[in-house]
Amino acid sequence: MSETGGLFPFDDADEFITDDTLNDEEYVLRDFEIDFHTMKMTGRIVEGLDAIEMWVQLALRTKRYEWLIFSWDYGEEYTELIGYSYTKEYLDSEVERCITECVTQHPYITGIQDLTVTVEKDKLHIEFTLITDFGEVEIDV
Repeated sequence: MSETGGLFPFDDADEFITDDTLNDEEYVLRDFEIDFHTMKMTGRIVEGLDAIEMWVQLALRTKRYEWLIFSWDYGEEYTELIGYSYTKEYLDSEVERCITECVTQHPYITGIQDLTVTVEKDKLHIEFTLITDFGEVEIDV
């Protein structure tokens, strides 16, 4: 046994990460790249603004409250609007609220602008400009 009394002989109590250590570090801007046209991973790792875009695409394609692995703050709720005959003004307002609420959970995202929502049969087509601490990027869902 180790001197610290741990289960493994190589563990060392001084090397354990504490909650205080995690709060001092910055959020890592790396993610796996996904081709959303084929819905397959490309095998590449993206960083910076591209990683934020991957995070947003995944968050906007994940239903909130449906998957236990994710926090209840992660995911979208705008698909709940599909199937009802809301006015265009109400739909635009609710989609903007839902998307803003979803994407601003990321620490480097400050908001959205130029939101365009179109209804195509049973699908919502959403385009907007994502505003981050690293610049702006066009999002199309």
